[in-house]
Amino acid sequence: MNKNILKYLLYVLSLAFVLTSCGEDEDLILSESENFVSFDLQKGALAEMAEDGSAIEVKVIMAYARATDTKVILEVTPADGTVEGVDFNVPVKEVIIPAGAFSTMVTVEPVDNDIYNKGSRSFTVSIVSVEGEGVSLLANNVDAAWTVNIKDNEHPLAVVLGDYEVTAVSAYAEDPFTYNASISPDTQDESKVWLSNFFDFGFAAVEGTVDIANGTITIKMGQKLGDHPDYGEIKILGEGDVLVGTFDENGTITFDTPTSATVAAGNFEKLNSSVWTKQ
Repeated sequence: MNKNILKYLLYVLSLAFVLTSCGEDEDLILSESENFVSFDLQKGALAEMAEDGSAIEVKVIMAYARATDTKVILEVTPADGTVEGVDFNVPVKEVIIPAGAFSTMVTVEPVDNDIYNKGSRSFTVSIVSVEGEGVSLLANNVDAAWTVNIKDNEHPLAVVLGDYEVTAVSAYAEDPFTYNASISPDTQDESKVWLSNFFDFGFAAVEGTVDIANGTITIKMGQKLGDHPDYGEIKILGEGDVLVGTFDENGTITFDTPTSATVAAGNFEKLNSSVWTKQ
């Protein structure tokens, strides 16, 4: 009995030694049957790729490493209005998981063209089949599709779109202060934008109308910024019906007319001026 216990303990210890001595990236061949291939979608099944940015990748994974290569066949499905070779490229549509490995990468590349596409562009990369004995897709094709949205850089208002650092002069502080803000396009009207974090209070974005020819952004006063639990509606107000800012070729915007975030009882903030510098 004692001998059997000793043998069992030695077996457990030896197994533990084998498992712990194998690094995470070592090629440990575990099975040649009932194996599955899918995308590694830990970061989500939807990705974004900038038109003027770098290529992005998604990992194809297999449950167990095999003693022979495994071929994974892909299919690319562009959404309406999206064209492979014009908007993006998927250079390789058959990838190999080498013998002894657990994964490989699929690369997709943006095409920085001079075409403005109103609305969104996207495409989906799908795993459609696998060549390897005992290897298949997961049931119901789970984690077999990966969709990429392409962020266009040809919007007609591109000069003022993006992230900003704002340097503001407050009526309630001696020194200028800085904070982050952003401007995004309206999804329906190509002449309009939305300015987020205008006062650095996390209020709702305000709508602005852009005149590219004259280099101006016009914000209608009286827009609702939010609701205060005690004082009610918060609005953006100024010295007139509109606030007009000017911008240069670099997208730097200057607002030099006093503007307030106001409730019935008074102002949360009053900016005498602010300069938005594109990042």
